[in-house]
Formats: sequence, structure tokens, C-alpha cells
Amino acid sequence: MALLSVDDTSKSYAAGQVMGVVLVTVAVMFLVWRLSASWRGGGARTGVEGESGVRVRRRRTTVVAVLVAIAAVGSVTAAVNYHPEERAAQTRSGVTPSAPEESAPAPRTVTGPQEVAGYRLLSGDEAQRAGAGQGKLPAGKRWYYGKGADVSVHAVLFADTVEWDPGLGAEKRKYSITQEFRNFFAGARVRDVASFDAGPLGGRLSCGYRDGRTGGIVICAWSDAATLGSLTLTDVTELPEAAQKAAAFRAAAEH
Repeated sequence: MALLSVDDTSKSYAAGQVMGVVLVTVAVMFLVWRLSASWRGGGARTGVEGESGVRVRRRRTTVVAVLVAIAAVGSVTAAVNYHPEERAAQTRSGVTPSAPEESAPAPRTVTGPQEVAGYRLLSGDEAQRAGAGQGKLPAGKRWYYGKGADVSVHAVLFADTVEWDPGLGAEKRKYSITQEFRNFFAGARVRDVASFDAGPLGGRLSCGYRDGRTGGIVICAWSDAATLGSLTLTDVTELPEAAQKAAAFRAAAEH
């Protein structure tokens, strides 16, 4: 999986954004206070001393009000900038509420279904021919699917789980699903990625396009606390249709 250098969904990134806003706010307040020093002091004293004192107090009150307004704007901006996303390991099925990082994800078994959404699992020599020439593959398992008697590959189901792959578990504790998808789709050279309903298994589901030698390819990916999966389709051109098929494959494969 290609890893992008900046995770702008992390707590550290959000804290850095807040610190930047705080520093700018303090710097602006300092400049206002320094530049208004002469004006606040009243400048050359003329007229009645009592009137001059009232004028100085009014000026100081005005400067203080401006500083309070700057501090308020800075505080609101800092609060708006602090919105880190929970790590993938914290997501749960269904509504995906937050949970402590140390909570173990629900056990998940993933198997390649024999038939799903009009596709049939290629086995034996068919599967070996389908997977030939792909070089070194990342961790996880793959199942290849054709349609009817056609042994051509129309769909590839990929699944990886924290039980199979300790490295995946480490990534899920480190990255949010947003960053996980960025890394996955960047590595797969997928464009125009859109999000879709992940269904009852929870987590998130997104799909996008990749240009292939034989035409357009659609790749969907889903993720939750325990699994990362994808479905590559060569016979679908619309992302909503691909998302429906991906949800069907996921529902049939994950238990």
C-alpha cells in the first residue's frame, strides 16, 4: 500500500493547526498592543487634565475591546480547526461509534463466496491462470470471478484482516479510514473516488475509476476496525452500480 506523507485527519495534525492559529492570534494581539501604545497614552497632553484622562481611558477601553474580539475570533477558528478523525481501529460495525483503541475488533471470518451478484468463483486452473503474471502481491487473499461459462476475469475480490496481517492492525491503529483510503486508492492509481453507504457491516465504502489496458476498471474498497477489502470490476462503468456489487460481495464474504 502506498503511504502518503501527511495524515491531515490525525490528532497531531489537528493540534498543529490549532497551535498555528493560537500563535497567529497572539502575534496579532501583540502588534495591536504595541502599535497602539502612543495612541493609548494620549499623545501630547492638551486642554483640561480631566478631559485628557477620560480620553485616554476611552482609548484604552477601545484597544482592550479590539484585543478581546481578536482573541474570540482566534478561539473560534482554533476550535473549528480541531476535528481529528478516529483511527480505523476505533470504528465499529453499524453506526460505528467511537471506542477505546485497546478494545479488540469483533472477530471476522472472510471467505470467497461461490456465487454472488451474477458472478461465479473461478477455481483450480482457472484461478491460477487468472492470477498469473501479477508479480508480488500485498498481504491478504484474492478470489477471481467470471460470468457463466466465461473463464475471463470480470471481478477480483481482495480481503485482508488484522488476524491474518499484524501489519494491517498496526496501520489501523495509526491511520483513519480516510487516510487508509487515500493510501489504498493512490497505490491503485484510482481517480474520481466517491463514497457510498457501507451497509449493515459498517465502516466505510468508496469506489473510483482506474484506466486499464482493456478499458475502464472500477475499484471499490471498504474498511472497518478488522478488515480492509476491495472489489475490482471490469464489466461495470457506473460507480453506484459498482458500490452495490461491492456491498453484495462483502456481505457474502464476511461473517
